[in-house]
Formats: sequence, C-alpha cells, structure tokens
Amino acid sequence: MRRKMVEADLVECVIGLGPNLFYNSPMEACLLITRTRKAADRQGKVLFINAVKEVRQDKTIGFLEDAHIERIFNAYQAFTDQEDFAALVTTEEILEKNGNMAINRYVRSERFQSNNSVSFEEAYAGWQASSNELQSSMTELFKVLEAS
Repeated sequence: MRRKMVEADLVECVIGLGPNLFYNSPMEACLLITRTRKAADRQGKVLFINAVKEVRQDKTIGFLEDAHIERIFNAYQAFTDQEDFAALVTTEEILEKNGNMAINRYVRSERFQSNNSVSFEEAYAGWQASSNELQSSMTELFKVLEAS
C-alpha cells in the first residue's frame, strides 16, 4: 500500500513525532500528509521531518509546545532539506528502497554522518581495551569485597 501511494505521488510529507503524545501509548507517533493534487514544485517529492526530539517530556507524558509546532510547520512550509531535521527526497529514491518511508532512512543524525569513520580493527581494539580494563576493575572489586 505504501509503495502504491508513493507510485501515485500521493504522499507529500512524513512527520515523525516523539513518544508518549497520546494517552496510554508510549510509541512514537507518525503523521502522513497526503494530497491528490500537489503543487507543481512538490510533485515527485516527499518531505521527511524527524521531529522526535521536538517533544517535551513530563514524566510519562509528551507535549508538543508552540515552539515545536512552529519549527515543524516552518519546515513543512519551506519544503527543503534541513540538517538533522528534514530531508526532501524524490519518489524514485523511495521506490528504490521498496517504498520504505522510515524517516531514519532519509533524515540522518549528525552522529551517523561523521567522516571520522573507524575501521573494524580500530573498533575491536578499543572494545578489547575496555574489556580488559573492566576485567581488572572487577578483579580489584572482588579482592576488596573478599577482604572485608
């Protein structure tokens, strides 16, 4: 169904919202804005907005404040890329991903875009060093506990 909606160019925007916005539901919410007649400059395109962080949490309840709503609305109106917040994607790109409209496939967090990639060997060596340090700490802890 998603694929058919993308093929028919009905999807204009996908907005991901944070968790706990709805009573008794801890899940993140997602809004799908569709139009049968998109403006000419929006045809063949879908805007993805990652507004998961645009929610104020108060205990177990999430709230959209005016500033959050304004930021989301402004991004929707601008209909352009915004680093770490919105991505304008062609329907062809979405169809290449089998119609998948998961926001994190298109709006990438800056921590995943870093050019400072670490090789597997470096990551493994770092993990091994941390593991050895943890083992030493645990051994010392057990010695102290046995002595008392």
